[in-house]
Parts: sequence; C-alpha cells; structure tokens
Amino acid sequence: MLLPILILFPLSLIEFIFPNNERMNKQVYFIAFAISYFIVAIKYYYGPDIAIYVNLYDSLSSPIKDLINPPKSSLDTERLFIFFFSFLKSIGCSYWFCSVIITTIYFAAIYNLFTSLNKYKTFALFLIVLFDANLLFFEFRQNLTVALFLFSLSAYYKRSYFVCVLLAVLSFFIHKSAVFVYMLMILLLFFQRVKVSKTIFLVASGLLLVFLFLPIDQIIIWIISKTPASTNVIESVKHHLMYTKTFQIIFFVYAIVLLLLIFSVENKDLNSKYAKIVALFFIVVSISYRDWFFLNRLRSYFLPVVIVYLIPILSQSKSKQIWISKLAVCLIYLYSINYARGIWLSNYYSEAKLLNSTTIFSRFYKSENEIRRENMRKASYFFQKEYMKNNIEEYNKSIKE
Repeated sequence: MLLPILILFPLSLIEFIFPNNERMNKQVYFIAFAISYFIVAIKYYYGPDIAIYVNLYDSLSSPIKDLINPPKSSLDTERLFIFFFSFLKSIGCSYWFCSVIITTIYFAAIYNLFTSLNKYKTFALFLIVLFDANLLFFEFRQNLTVALFLFSLSAYYKRSYFVCVLLAVLSFFIHKSAVFVYMLMILLLFFQRVKVSKTIFLVASGLLLVFLFLPIDQIIIWIISKTPASTNVIESVKHHLMYTKTFQIIFFVYAIVLLLLIFSVENKDLNSKYAKIVALFFIVVSISYRDWFFLNRLRSYFLPVVIVYLIPILSQSKSKQIWISKLAVCLIYLYSINYARGIWLSNYYSEAKLLNSTTIFSRFYKSENEIRRENMRKASYFFQKEYMKNNIEEYNKSIKE
C-alpha cells in the first residue's frame, strides 16, 4: 500500500527539478504509471475488504441466477457488481484475476483523463496513489464505479450523451455512492449559465472554517431521506456519517489549495469545462469536512478531475503568486510523509498486521489456500477487534465534542 507512494515521491520530484525536459518527464511518467499499475495489480488476497469479496466470490454460481437471486449479503442493492463478479468467475477468472481486471479498468480511466495534461503527469499520478490508496488496494466496487464515472464524464464532454447516461445507470447498481455523486452532477446542470468566480472558492474557504466546528451529518441525512433513495442507500449514508473527526491534517492541504484557487486562478481557468465540478467539490469538502469517512467516498470520484484542473494552475502561476504554488506542493509532500508514517505506525501497532503485503508472487512459497486462510483471519480480526472499536471510540469522542 505504501510502495507506490514511496516510489512516486522521488519520481514526481524529477518533474519539478527538470520542468523543461519534456522527453525525460514523459519517460518518467510512463515508468511511474507502469510501476503503479503493476504494484496494485499484483496484490493477492490483500486488505480488510477481502472479508466481503472472497465470501461473495465463493457464493457465486452463474451470472443470471446471481443477478435475479443474489447471495445474501450487504451488496443486495449492488446487483450489477455481483453480476460482473459472477460473469468473470463463470469464464474462469480467479479471485485475483478479477481484481486485476478492475484495476486495469481504473488505470485505463486515469490514463485517458491524464492525456489532457501537458506537464507534471507523474505528480498527478502521485496524488492519486497518495489520496486514493484505499480505493486502489481495497475497494473493488467503488474502484470500478469511479472508473465508470470518469468514462461517463469523458463521454459527456464528447457529447455522447447516451453512453454517459448508460455508464451512470450502470454505476448506480455497482456502488451506492454513485447515486449521491450523480445527484450532485445533475444539480450542476441547473447552473450551466452560472459562471464560476473566485468568490465561490472564497465562500468555500469560509465554509471550511465554519464546518470545522459545526457538524453537518444530520442535515445530510435529512436531505437524503427526502429523495427517492432506497432504505439501504439511506442506511449506508448514516453508516458513513457515523465517523467524524474535528481536526485532520489534510485540513492544511484543502486550505492551501483553496488559497491557490483564490489568488492564482485565471479567467480561462474559471471558464474551463471542469471549473464547475471543482467548485462543487470544494463546497462539498468544506461542508462535510468533519465527516471524513463519508467525504472519502465522494472525494474519490472528483479527485482525478480536480487534479487535472489544478495542475495547469500550478505550472502557470504568475511570479507574484508562485509562492502559493510552491507552498501547496511542499505541503502535499509533507502531508505524504505524515500519511506514510501514520500508515506504517498503524500497521506496526496493529495486532492484525493487515497491511503486511501479499502478492501473486507469494505463491512461490505458500499455497493459495494458506495465503487466503491467513489473510481472511487477519481481515476478520481487524474488523471485529480494531476497526469497530477504534471507530466507535472516535464516534463517542465526536459526540462529546
């Protein structure tokens, strides 16, 4: 989980040291992309979510049967993922190869999106592996849904509206979070004639400070309850809003990026196709900042788009504002060091040792059953003894605050 971050950290620095060496930076990007994809793809029965997916994979029989009568699980409303998983199993894909296919689809979506970038592609990829490490290594359903969202966005801007709607509908039945995300995107359609201005980012900065101390979870639950969303979707939202933190280190990253947008964004950037999405993203971030678990779900959809929007601003900042760009980059690198340290320490003090890596190459010295049995035991122990305990303690602490 930490390896892509540790490798892309120095590789992304090359772009800042030699910003005008386009040929070298292009080669570094392809190396970084290949390494990132390879490391994520070789994961083998890895992470806490295998407690869900391995049991699901074992219970599948045939695609149509599983679509009509899905196995009893928490994924009943996400039948298209069950159908997809069952189809892959029916054509002979192992559990590991299913994860490789999902990883491939996601990286294809990222590669397609990043083709619009002319500079700092490796840094952009570094931001993906840093802020979306959980998505890359653990979250199969949302990984697939985020990829479909990015492809649907690409189809929308190419005026392929049928493809866009089709991918959106598919997303609804793969992961519940897509429902909320596309509701936000539909909301944007009603503001097509509204121009994005720096004032919006200034308002987002103010909201970030206000909602640093003011919880918003009950308001979000009330809004969702007034929509046609199913009971399962509403319960899922409540579950994600259960976990809150008043202060998080990432606050400084959000704050400096908003500062960058306020002082360095130009008119052409405010009129770009992603401007409204970025503005919406930071409004959502500011309002739901405390609800980190809920926000992390939403952030994965918008993060690649926000990165593509911000990179040109970083590279084109005027001399008077260049200090903000440099400070933003430095803070992100410092955050990455703190994040990597936190992950390492959490695994070091964890009894489950869930993040000790196992890859397809682990098969050279252990059988599949041995790896599976050991990692399933770790995942079960983690959920029962560490995950629930830590999050309940955080929730009780947030109530007292």
